[in-house]
Formats: sequence, structure tokens, C-alpha cells
Amino acid sequence: MDNHISKVIVITDFTVHQLAILNRMCEHLDHHSISYVIYDKTVVTPTSDNVEEANN
Repeated sequence: MDNHISKVIVITDFTVHQLAILNRMCEHLDHHSISYVIYDKTVVTPTSDNVEEANN
């Protein structure tokens, strides 16, 4: 199935990012030439500022 996805944003927290839990997913995205950005500054109750920062 081809969804024509060209870019994704992965929203997570610092700990999950540092534990390399996302490596397999990133390898899959790379394999399919899908660019991605990892935003790892999310918090338990995100503020509108956190959402805006992730969007940029």
C-alpha cells in the first residue's frame, strides 16, 4: 500500500528517545525514503508552547 507519505514528525519524550526505542522505526522510515523529525521535548501535560515548538 502506498500512502504517499513523505515526511513525519515523531513526538516523544527525552527518555524514550535516549533509550533508542525508536531506532527500528527510524530505520524503516529511512528504508522507505521518508524524512522525519524527532521532537523529544514533550511533557506529561503539554502546554500550547510545547505544541507550537514541536510544530516548528
